[in-house]
Amino acid sequence: MPRRERARLLLRGVAKLLAVVVAAGAVGIGVGVGLAALMGDDDVPPPAALGTGATTAATTPPATPATRSVPAATATGTTPRASPSSALAKVRVRVLGTVLHAASTPSGIRRQRARVVVRVRAENTGATAVTLGRPTLTAAGASVKTDSAADAPRTHFGPFAAGETQTVTLRFETAGRLTAQLTSERKGQLRIAGRKVPVFVTVGSPLRSSAQGDAGAATTTTPTNAATP
Repeated sequence: MPRRERARLLLRGVAKLLAVVVAAGAVGIGVGVGLAALMGDDDVPPPAALGTGATTAATTPPATPATRSVPAATATGTTPRASPSSALAKVRVRVLGTVLHAASTPSGIRRQRARVVVRVRAENTGATAVTLGRPTLTAAGASVKTDSAADAPRTHFGPFAAGETQTVTLRFETAGRLTAQLTSERKGQLRIAGRKVPVFVTVGSPLRSSAQGDAGAATTTTPTNAATP
């Protein structure tokens, strides 16, 4: 047999042998993948991924931000709201006396500080309950509300029942031109129950301590002022 023919037969035999080996290897891979799938082997990729190089990205929905429920604000107030003007029109107000006590300390004299006490009687002549706002003392374009720190009995008006009468000693802390005006002119105005009531001031003895100043308000000879609707 010629040498060329023998070489060709040899190559053909090698090719057949290689084909058999490749076929056997493919069968072995398929069997291995099947066994891995049956046994739950997580290290063997699924058949769809073999030879493709494709990767599947796990998508996670964006986290929804947590929402916090904020409790509704509750209105809290320590000062009662004044009644409407229609109800306040039924309130009769009378100023019984006004006394001014100037400060006696050097700093108080320099700042023209004083305590003003106003004795007032008010009567609710209406058929419904009313509440007065904090009264205001005015003079020379300056004004001051009642001393919020005053806690002595009957230094503030409480709610008025229908037909009720209250008598209190309002206390004001003044300074500067308001004190000067009240001292020199001896008059001012009290804003109360939706109206302005004139007050005539008596200058009393200077304050010797912060605890004094209310004495004499009820016995003053200051002219009586009344305001009616």
